[in-house]
Amino acid sequence: MRILSVIELMNPLFGGATERAYQMGRYLDLAGWKVDILTTKWRLDREWLSQLPNGNIHSVDVFYFRYLLPLGVSRWLNKNIINYDIIHISKNWSLLASISAYVAIKNNTPYVFSPMGFVTVHNRSKLLKMLYRKYLTIPMIRNASACIAVTNEERNDLINAGASPESVHVIPNGIIPENFLHKDDNAFRDDFSLGNQKIMLFIGRMDPIKGVHLLIDAFHSEKESLNEWVLVLIGTQTSYRKKMEFKTLGLGLKDQVIFLDPIFGNAKSRAYHAAEFIVIPSVKDAMTIVAPEAACCSKPVLITNTSNFNELAECGGALEVNPTVESLSCGLVTMSSNDFNRKEMGKKGFDYIVQNYHWKHQVQKFMNVFSSVSKKIATLD
Repeated sequence: MRILSVIELMNPLFGGATERAYQMGRYLDLAGWKVDILTTKWRLDREWLSQLPNGNIHSVDVFYFRYLLPLGVSRWLNKNIINYDIIHISKNWSLLASISAYVAIKNNTPYVFSPMGFVTVHNRSKLLKMLYRKYLTIPMIRNASACIAVTNEERNDLINAGASPESVHVIPNGIIPENFLHKDDNAFRDDFSLGNQKIMLFIGRMDPIKGVHLLIDAFHSEKESLNEWVLVLIGTQTSYRKKMEFKTLGLGLKDQVIFLDPIFGNAKSRAYHAAEFIVIPSVKDAMTIVAPEAACCSKPVLITNTSNFNELAECGGALEVNPTVESLSCGLVTMSSNDFNRKEMGKKGFDYIVQNYHWKHQVQKFMNVFSSVSKKIATLD
């Protein structure tokens, strides 16, 4: 089967949605399916993409004005869409996604839509998002041959936006445990001058929805009892991160809260292994990829109940709290206690993730969706 995977950003800096599209393409290729990628040239990482076993990367120019406006994508699709059996369109709030859906509908080409996040309006630019949702997102959902949600909550979100229940399939984020075997605690500490303090770690996009401000306030509220600990925050250079850095200085936490730029590969694996536990303080999330990555390193996780990954807490691999300063404070005290069995929690998380979330299992679910769509279209023809 010939699949065109559409996603506007292909650079590991951009986190979960990009990683998911990358691994889906990689594992479908390994299964013998033909998968090409259509993306934009915005910060395109060709070296990273060169590791994909097969398929072609097609990139279009882009104009940036806070949002990405792809140039020439309609022309490219109208010329090449005949070469594909199904289009897989990733991410809501993406003009590349919306234009691709429009061209697919016009050419009677089936497409599967993966919003990779909620389609209801949250956070910034609410008026613009309401208009986008009404005129672009909802038509894209209703005309899709199938939709793929990351969580059950996201599935309900799609149904509320007009998707038929039988057309929405839940496929959680996958993980590759072999990518997280590299461990060198001393190297990670030496690279970033972290000394011998115990590490609690955040990794993620620096955005208000990720709740870093709550985590900093929670850490500050327990500063005296956490004097043997350092909070390491790894994330992108954004205006929000700058605000958090100023916030940290104002609270007198310069020596206990460390900001680092994104790291990848073995360096990222070292960071997970060097930490005592991982903190995910998200105000809203559609199944964070950080939780299964942490579990792959046998690390316990302190996670908010709005992060959409309650399974990890249910299996005993995480402690789940409310997304408030008070609850996170209690969680930090509990997880940092000498009496708390972090090793046992990490082992439970590792066993659960490896058995249920390996990409070699997840890719079969994608194959089932695409095959089902293809058969449905063939029957209609």
